[in-house]
Formats: sequence, structure tokens, C-alpha cells
Amino acid sequence: MKLNSKKSDIQASPEKVFGALTNCNLLQKYIPNVQNWTSTEDECSFTVAGVGNLILKIVEKLPFEKVVYRAEAAMSQHIEAAFLIEDFVEKSTLEINAEVEVPFFIAQMVKSSLQKMIDSLVDQIKLGIETTMA
Repeated sequence: MKLNSKKSDIQASPEKVFGALTNCNLLQKYIPNVQNWTSTEDECSFTVAGVGNLILKIVEKLPFEKVVYRAEAAMSQHIEAAFLIEDFVEKSTLEINAEVEVPFFIAQMVKSSLQKMIDSLVDQIKLGIETTMA
């Protein structure tokens, strides 16, 4: 199942946005309501209530344009999400494109929740980056 978040303008340079997204140690502030957080620069693991344990790894970095993560869940489902950064004068635009492997028969049941989650994540990243610049 493919999902695309809303696009969000961030009042920060692509370099700043890229730096914030390429260090897993910084991601905890963008992902609310997690427990058992552990991280290195390229990988993190945590528990989300109702979802279970997740491991998130950076698998591709294209400087100032794209960061790709692969998530593995305890239920053996895989999620790949690309954070796309577009450069504009004095701001950047962030969008998440996700590919989620879920069984066909539950895809429609979880699609709305996953869409809300990635839209919320874009908002949290925007807020976090703009707040740290203030």
C-alpha cells in the first residue's frame, strides 16, 4: 500500500532539515508516545502502544533531497518511507512517501490510521525543526 503525506513548508534550509532527519538520535522528539527508545545515528528501536516494537534504519541518504528509512515491526511487516526535501528560497518543503506491506484484507482498515500518522509526523518534524531554530 502506498501513502503520501501532505506537503509541509518548513522555515529552514534543506541542509538543516536533512541534518535533522539523518540522525536517528534526534527522531525521538518527532515521534510522540513511544517507550523503550534506543538509538544510534543510523538506527533506532522503540515501542508504540497498540503497534508493538519497531526498528527504524536509514537505508539511503541523498544529501539535502531525500532520506529513506526502512521500518521492521515485530509482526514481520515492513514499511519503507522516503522523506523528500525540496529546496525553496528561505524554506524547504517536506513530504513523506511510504510503502507499507500489509495483507490485502486489512489494508483498507489501517489505511486511514497510517495516513493520519504520516501527516502528523510531518507536522511534528516541522514544529521540531522550526522550534530549535528560534
